Amino acid sequence: MGLSGCYTQLHQYAWQRAKVVDEAWFQPAEAELYQAGDTFYTKAYHGPGRGCYGGFPFHWVMLRGTGMATFCPDVEKAEAVYLPLTEQSAADVQNSLDKGAPYVIRVEICEDSGGDLKQLPDSARLLPVKTFCNLGVTADRTLRNSRMHPRTDAHKYYAYPLGALTAVAVDAPLSIADTAATVAIGVVSLPIGLTYRLVEACTSQDTESP
Repeated sequence: MGLSGCYTQLHQYAWQRAKVVDEAWFQPAEAELYQAGDTFYTKAYHGPGRGCYGGFPFHWVMLRGTGMATFCPDVEKAEAVYLPLTEQSAADVQNSLDKGAPYVIRVEICEDSGGDLKQLPDSARLLPVKTFCNLGVTADRTLRNSRMHPRTDAHKYYAYPLGALTAVAVDAPLSIADTAATVAIGVVSLPIGLTYRLVEACTSQDTESP
């Protein structure tokens, strides 16, 4: 009971720093949206990314779900770009505007729109609605989750040793302690739960009238 779920991943926060991608796209958590005529755009960034770990470090805590190895943008080297939305995403943005909603959940980028647009048309206006998206870096300019091809750089000389040390010195003891606590709680609560179910079953049975 609980043996497969009670483990921590703190070492991943150091381990993933060894990885880097040279070219990727990303959106901030609340990306700006623009409109120029009938075309809608989202503001994104293009540049290198550094390996990182997203999510809560304790996998058994369901508050934020399971952690995930991803890439974070190198904001100092990233370049702002404007990517046109698909017709469906444009309709979703317009619907949010009509309803006065502050956000639209995720947008998709036109695949056949050519290269990145580094400057908006003069007629473009900033919209009072943003897209809520926090997917990290993607290798695909459509901002979909596609396979990354990272390499390692000099960061590996501290990231891997630090990650290994954290796994042994921090994650292993915490995982053992968490598992032991979960098993202990299960052992204590199991008789109580069985007793309650037994009483419930007995009291719910129909009795014959004399």
